[in-house]
Amino acid sequence: MSGESEDTQVVESNSVEVVAEEPLTDGTALASRGNRSAAKRMTKEEVREAAITDFVKSDPVSQSITSGEQPLIRLRRIQHEITREASVIEFERIETGRAGKPMSMLAMRRIEALSRLATIELKIRELDQQAVSLSSEKMQKLFDFWSLKVLEAGRATMPEEMLKLFLNKWGSSMEHWEEEAQNVLR
Repeated sequence: MSGESEDTQVVESNSVEVVAEEPLTDGTALASRGNRSAAKRMTKEEVREAAITDFVKSDPVSQSITSGEQPLIRLRRIQHEITREASVIEFERIETGRAGKPMSMLAMRRIEALSRLATIELKIRELDQQAVSLSSEKMQKLFDFWSLKVLEAGRATMPEEMLKLFLNKWGSSMEHWEEEAQNVLR
């Protein structure tokens, strides 16, 4: 922000800007959300805590956990985040090597991240084999197969008018079958 002194700390929150001055003699700081006329005293620690809280709320992994996402989707999100961090570590390792500094600590951090990725991938495969994906091609083929079997049984046992009535009622009751099945599987 222009016009602010060097000792002013500016922290972005989700919806408003938090501005905190350097602590006053009593250990507090003058801060405001939006405008200075509504200022209240905040310590640097309170400003930092507010910034951390806002960050955690916007973090994809944190959102995944609090939203109740399916475990498989959550693991994929965590896997993605660890992959990003492993890439950053590799970048830092390369830059550190160019500067002629020791890289062993960065290499160990990357190995640990890659090891965790492998563990997550194995868990995903395990869960994927147990999971029923209603929108998958296999499930759609299975649903078509069951529908054909119901139709065959109906043709073999019902008069034409009754079969039409049954199929009409069955079709309307199955309009949202994927959503209803997903609720049953939870």
